[in-house]
Amino acid sequence: MAKKGLFFSRLTLKTKLVVLVAGPFLVLLYFSLDKIRREQEQIRHVESVYDQQVQIEHISRLIHELQKERDFAINYLLNPLYVSQVQFENQILQTDSVYQNYKKYMKEEQGDTNSFKLFSNLPNTRAEITWSYQSHSDVEQYFNGLIQQLSGVVVRVSREAKIPQTRDEMVAYSALFQTKEYLGRIRNKVNEAFIYGRFQGLGYGQFSGYKGAFESSLNEFLKYAPPELKKKFEMEFSGGTIINTLEMIDYCFENKDDRLVNYTAENWWLSVTGAINSLHELEVSISASIKGTLAEEKKRLNSEVQELYITLGGVLTSLLLLVLLISNSITKRLGHIRNVANEIAEGKTSKRLEEQSDDAIGMLSKKFNELAANADEIAKIAHKIGEGNYDVQIELRSEEDALGKALTNMRDELSTSQQALNNKIQELKDAYRYKSAFLANMSHELRTPLNSLLILAELLSENKDGNLNQEQIDSAKTIVRSGRNLLQLINDILDLSKIEAGRMSVNLEEVEVKEIVEDLNDVFVPFSKTKKVNYEFTCEPNVPAIIVTDKNRLEQVLKNLLSNAVKFTPEGG
Repeated sequence: MAKKGLFFSRLTLKTKLVVLVAGPFLVLLYFSLDKIRREQEQIRHVESVYDQQVQIEHISRLIHELQKERDFAINYLLNPLYVSQVQFENQILQTDSVYQNYKKYMKEEQGDTNSFKLFSNLPNTRAEITWSYQSHSDVEQYFNGLIQQLSGVVVRVSREAKIPQTRDEMVAYSALFQTKEYLGRIRNKVNEAFIYGRFQGLGYGQFSGYKGAFESSLNEFLKYAPPELKKKFEMEFSGGTIINTLEMIDYCFENKDDRLVNYTAENWWLSVTGAINSLHELEVSISASIKGTLAEEKKRLNSEVQELYITLGGVLTSLLLLVLLISNSITKRLGHIRNVANEIAEGKTSKRLEEQSDDAIGMLSKKFNELAANADEIAKIAHKIGEGNYDVQIELRSEEDALGKALTNMRDELSTSQQALNNKIQELKDAYRYKSAFLANMSHELRTPLNSLLILAELLSENKDGNLNQEQIDSAKTIVRSGRNLLQLINDILDLSKIEAGRMSVNLEEVEVKEIVEDLNDVFVPFSKTKKVNYEFTCEPNVPAIIVTDKNRLEQVLKNLLSNAVKFTPEGG
């Protein structure tokens, strides 16, 4: 857990914000992608239903042509005229054309081709019809079975197409399909009755059953058909063809045992064929409506999927922009805090942050300004202490205020040290006063006897009595010169103002080198003899005769050097 926390703490602010928003976004992404997946599955289902509806249309057209071929075949067998034969043969060509289109479609779509086996006996049946080898009831039974099997495919596919938007239309379509089929069967039974003048055998019972199924299917169609399709049906109904057909059906139903003399087979055939064609047009219309509804549903689903993608992209873009804006804002504000902190760390304690917000950074800025103000106050207190104001008050912010305590200790220690220093200064002043008094006394005590010696040496060097030889006179003069030098040195040493200033005055003048050498020889020749050290003087040719210097200082330096040389040179050296 500690390693994870350490890893997270090393992430940049932008990365942390991205991680923060990534969780909710991933949840949104999961549910959105799940919805997109379900929408895409629904789209594929709609596409599948659309393809099934196209297949149903092909089967519907084929059944419609088979219905007509069945009716023309039965009519030909009941009324074997040349016109009936031509109608039957022309219908065979039309049926085959629609069948070939259906086969081509199924092969292209790689659909179930098992239904093709249903047509294996159709060519033989057609030949037997042409030669009248089969009865009209057998032919009716064969075509009814063939149509029933194909209708089963239509009903099965319609039931599998579970789309809420087309459910009622699919039910209406299936009911209309059955209505048209039962009307076709009624056409054959009534046509037979009109040809013979009455129903034959079980013909009326079959007619009654077909009539009941027809009316039930028609009512179901009217129940589930959309309003615009109902309106179209009412227009067809009011046109007369369907009304006339229904009247003929009711007439036949009411006169099952009587001769049917009010209508002819030709009148019936034309009327019912028109009604069947009208129902077929309605069938085509409702199929087109179903495909239109499916297309709209597919378009709507695709639009929803696209909107979901756009929404996800928009949300992601918005989140990234939000993260960028927030991180930049926070980074900028923290950067300003860091810069001010650096300036305060450099000693600029008067710096402040200009943060007016009430968020966490604003509160941090306020606390930072309080800290800076406290640091500035401590700096002022320290400055006052540095100026020697030890009476300044220091308020501790808490029991753990280490800086306040340290500043208090410093003030107290400096106050104590200052008092000790003042005492030491007073002691030094007293010592200085004693030293000045001592030097003043020494100045008087040294100058007085030295001046007396110089006066006596000068009198001696003058030899007014003439009792000194030349060597003694020279020695007396040497005593005078050395005494004066010693007096000058004593004056410099005892000059307190020069000592306190840390400097000595230099008096430059033109001095003969020869004179300096003679003075040195007068002092150190006797001294070297006493020490039994050989003392010789040589002057280089390039040495000038006169130089500008402080004669007293130069002689002082040279005397110190020569004095040490004589002192530390071994005897005979």
